[in-house]
Amino acid sequence: MTGRVALLLALAVVSAGYVLVWALSLRLNSTDGERQSLFPSLVQLATGFVTNFFDTLGIGSFATTTGVPDLLCH
Repeated sequence: MTGRVALLLALAVVSAGYVLVWALSLRLNSTDGERQSLFPSLVQLATGFVTNFFDTLGIGSFATTTGVPDLLCH
């Protein structure tokens, strides 16, 4: 087994484990039998867009993310 194959195999195992934990989290993380939304809200999308835009310009994403009150995101 070459080093390249070993790295790709390790990446596949870690990725499969991540997807498994994520899927179990979605199944177990429901409140009163209701499924939580898998899609972000409009405020969360706008925050992500602004954060990524400013991060591209060299302004850190921490400042722009913390500038949005937590109440708007829920």
